[in-house]
Amino acid sequence: MALPLFAIGVVAVLGGAAITLHGWRRRGYYRAMVEQPTRNVRQVTDPGSVELTGEVVPAPEHAEPFEAPLSGTGNCVVAGWEVEEWSETGDHSRWTKLADGVESVPFYLDDGTDRVLVDPGSHAARGGLLGRVEDVGELRDSVEVDGVTVDFEHVPTVREVGAEEPTPDDVARFVAHERTLDHQTGSITNLIDVGNAHGDRRYSQATIRPGQEVYLLGTARLRDDRSGSGSRVRGGDGAGGTAADDYGTPDSTRRLRPDTAVVTPDPERDEPFVLSTRSEDRLVSATSTGRYVLAAGLAVVLAGGLAIAASVTPAI
Repeated sequence: MALPLFAIGVVAVLGGAAITLHGWRRRGYYRAMVEQPTRNVRQVTDPGSVELTGEVVPAPEHAEPFEAPLSGTGNCVVAGWEVEEWSETGDHSRWTKLADGVESVPFYLDDGTDRVLVDPGSHAARGGLLGRVEDVGELRDSVEVDGVTVDFEHVPTVREVGAEEPTPDDVARFVAHERTLDHQTGSITNLIDVGNAHGDRRYSQATIRPGQEVYLLGTARLRDDRSGSGSRVRGGDGAGGTAADDYGTPDSTRRLRPDTAVVTPDPERDEPFVLSTRSEDRLVSATSTGRYVLAAGLAVVLAGGLAIAASVTPAI
C-alpha cells in the first residue's frame, strides 16, 4: 500500500466532504429563496412556505419586547447570541464556540398591505465538534440553531471576560440561565500567558427591534392563540425549543387569513427559516456560489477516493 498516496486521499476526502457540506448548505439557502416568490402579507392565505418583507411591529397581546441579556439593548423582539472561549492545546490556540442561541417573542411583520404574526421561537445549542459541523456553510454574521437562521448586518462582541476576572453580574445571570453553558474557569497556565489566556471568553450579540425592515422565509400555519407564545425569554429552560411545536401540525386543507396565520420554523425542518435584516438580493448574492462549491467538493471527494483506491490496489 502506498502510504503517501493513501494519506493524500484521506485528506482529500475529508476536505472535500467539508467543502461539499458548505456548498450543500449554501445551495439550500439559495434554492429556498429563489424558488419561493415574494408575496405581500395580504396573500398569505394557504399553509406552507412564504417569503415576505416588511417592518417589525410589536405584538404586546402575545408578549412584550425584552431587554437583550448581554448587550442590555432594550425593546427587542429577537436577539441572536454566541459565546466563544479561547482554547490552548499544545501549539494550537484559537477561539472555540461554546454555544449559540436565539431568543425571541412573537411580533408582527407589516408590509403596508396587512400584518401577520411571526414566532421564530427560542433555541440554544452547545458548540463542540457537532456545533462546528453545523456551522459549515451558515451565513456570515448570523446565528443558526435548530434550522432557524437569524441573519444580521453584523454580530458584534459586546463583552470580553478574562479567565481570571470576576464574572460581571449580568453575564453570570445569563450563564446561569443557559443550560448550554458552564461557568467560566481559569487555568494555571495563565500565569505565564501573554495576550489571550486559556479560558478567556467573548460574548457576541445582535438584535432585531420594532421599526426595522426585515426579510422573512418561513412556514405559514393556522394560529391557535389558546396555546399562547411558543417562545421563551430569560427564565426558560434555555436548552432549545421551537415555536413550531406550540401550533400543532400544519393543516394544508385550512384556508388562512393574515389575522389567523402565524409564520414559524418548519416543524419538519424540511425548509429553512430565515429572518434577516439584510435584503433578499444580498442574501441571494451571498449564497449564489453554493452550487459551484458543492460541485467542487464532490470532485475533490471523488479524487480522494480514487487516490485511496489506487494506494490499496496491488500493482500487476
